Amino acid sequence: MADWLITDGTETVLDPGMGACALSSAVYRKKKKVTNKPSLSDIHGIDLNQLALVMGATPLSLLDHGGPHSLQTGDFLDLEPSDVNGPVDVVISNPPYSRHHELSEEYKSQVNAQAETDLGDSVSALSPMYAYFYYHAAKFLAPGGRMSFITPSEFLETSYGECLKQFLTDEFDIKALVLFDRDDTSKFDEAMTTSLVSFLEKPTGDSSELTRFVRVDGTPSNDDLLAAIEGDIDGETDWGFVNAVRQGDLEAEDKWTGLFDPVDIDTSDLTPLSELATVNRGIATGKNDYFCLTQEEVDKWDIDEQYLSGIVRNSRSVPGYDYTTEDWNEERQDGREVWLLYHLTELDADEIRQQALPDEKDGNTTLSAYTEDSNATDGETPGVIEYLQHGMSDDVEAHGGYLARNRSPWFVVDRRDPPPILVTYMSRGGSRFIRNETDARNLSNLHGMYVNVDLSENQLNALLAYLNSEFASEVVRRSGRTYSSGMDKIEPNELEGVPVLDPRGLDDATVQELAALFDSLREVARKDGDVGEAIAAIDEHLELVFQDNN
Repeated sequence: MADWLITDGTETVLDPGMGACALSSAVYRKKKKVTNKPSLSDIHGIDLNQLALVMGATPLSLLDHGGPHSLQTGDFLDLEPSDVNGPVDVVISNPPYSRHHELSEEYKSQVNAQAETDLGDSVSALSPMYAYFYYHAAKFLAPGGRMSFITPSEFLETSYGECLKQFLTDEFDIKALVLFDRDDTSKFDEAMTTSLVSFLEKPTGDSSELTRFVRVDGTPSNDDLLAAIEGDIDGETDWGFVNAVRQGDLEAEDKWTGLFDPVDIDTSDLTPLSELATVNRGIATGKNDYFCLTQEEVDKWDIDEQYLSGIVRNSRSVPGYDYTTEDWNEERQDGREVWLLYHLTELDADEIRQQALPDEKDGNTTLSAYTEDSNATDGETPGVIEYLQHGMSDDVEAHGGYLARNRSPWFVVDRRDPPPILVTYMSRGGSRFIRNETDARNLSNLHGMYVNVDLSENQLNALLAYLNSEFASEVVRRSGRTYSSGMDKIEPNELEGVPVLDPRGLDDATVQELAALFDSLREVARKDGDVGEAIAAIDEHLELVFQDNN
């Protein structure tokens, strides 16, 4: 960053959110390399934390043999260019990453209103703090000046990031965006984030034509990385990939993460998943530890199975690529939560439902005495009613959560059919598409996929082979979003837009081969879990299919 920002050593520099001055120190060392008389007073730093000011001043003073510095304590968003004798030639920053919900409502409203005033446009109130640093820092930069930030990459693919992306394309020549390997924490081991470094220049005339999306998988030399940023390296390298894109073609509404490693295979002949299937979120109960039960709990409360549904509790229940009745029974025997309180529409009769509803007179959870039930004997209360009463006790209050309060009655959760395909949608390793061979339903920690067209058994398995390929995994990842922790997530509507191979358009031999490869994948997953070769075999066969189609 410092090597790119500093050219002749005379630049005035602003380091907002300076912390311990790691960036300012790098800038000053670069200044010393290119000029004999660098001035520490040309480096302006600000941080809210007084301790950070002291920690930052120390290394800078040592570098300058005790020379005067221009560091101050305060909120950068309250700073004006005149406070640093601005505008400046360089802005370098590792701004705070605080998410919007970590800020007080008053402060969040204040900084958001300030940004909207400065931009003359609306700004998402979901924006993280670093977005406001981008907006404010631009006010300090002189025409022709350069700016470089280290931030999370998630704004490249979220709705709240659209405003920031539009701002960058409108206000800067985006020279390069450098994305560091999401699985490599060695470069930024103190920041649990997928790190992005931006290289921006405030134009003095027409904007430059190209923006370089640089993906760093390995460890390039400083010279190699600078060459990639400046446009002297393109395409595949031994440490990553460089993709040059016309800045005028960048749309704020698009996800930009896919530009770091564009798909080599043409997807134009593929079919949107929405033409084959519907994807839904799983059941949201509002209180899983109450609505989900083990067999022991079912027996303890004597709840008849007519009021229950089998469930796939979470992705840990399906470590492989299929889920069978034997898997479900094994989980039940192991004491795991395999039942969901579900079929309670049978409790519609007023004399039964009333026992599990709050007393409307005083608003408390006192329950009316059980009166009558055609299935009860000797005045006994059915176990399911006792369990619902227990749910309304002061110790549980399952009826008091947001979802329960907005359901009528509170104990009837979302309606879902058992999905033939389960989807893990939030992970670091990509989504898995799992064949569900049971009548178990899924909770909201898994998506359910429902096929809307007639597919044979082999065609369904061929589709699953494609969806679990490395190629499809990349397409799915680019259709979703990556959070600051490096977790990939895809929503149902995003997944429905993913291009897929339609098995109905394949010849029987290809369908059978892909189906056999999926069978091999799930068998290998059950044996030792090392599925790399099985997935590679699917990709090899898909490559032949794509070649034949082209």
